[in-house]
Amino acid sequence: MGDGQVNMGVACAYLGHGYDCTDVDAWKESAKLLLETKNRGRFSGFTDGTPALQQLARGVTHAAITYNGDYLFYKDENPDSFKDIEFVIPDEGTEKWVDVMMIPSKAPNVEMAHNFINFILDAEVGAQLSNYNYYASPNEAAVPHLDEVLTKPPVQPSEDDMERLEFTPSLKGQQLQTFTQLWNEVQSR
Repeated sequence: MGDGQVNMGVACAYLGHGYDCTDVDAWKESAKLLLETKNRGRFSGFTDGTPALQQLARGVTHAAITYNGDYLFYKDENPDSFKDIEFVIPDEGTEKWVDVMMIPSKAPNVEMAHNFINFILDAEVGAQLSNYNYYASPNEAAVPHLDEVLTKPPVQPSEDDMERLEFTPSLKGQQLQTFTQLWNEVQSR
């Protein structure tokens, strides 16, 4: 049904509260905007990521929230469907994200986990992974091995783009409960 924090964050940014807003009044205003948008004309609900791109390519929706790598993958796989579709970072801002690798404190084979992380961080292996999935590599040594498309926007945001990106805030306790109630209301109406 879509990531509530991403959708609410985008609405918060649009309304001038910033993508990383955590103010309850800003959330309420954003929820109202999302409900109005959802109930306006031809709208399929809140879907993001890969399903949103598929809907966009079929003409079911006219805008979508998705990941840059997914966009480039689908554009490469089906150029005719994506010839008139462009990936943009809104002027108001949106989500900044990173993937991480961690080893649980009670992992049964810590040495193997370290070996796997070292393998992935090898410059050529990391570049192969990025070239396959269309996502940026955090490894500077991999850059010479990356396909050209991965060295420029939207995979590598410009400095101007980076100024408009924010991490999704971590919510807990009452704040998380309030947010969840608002997002559930948006989804259910």
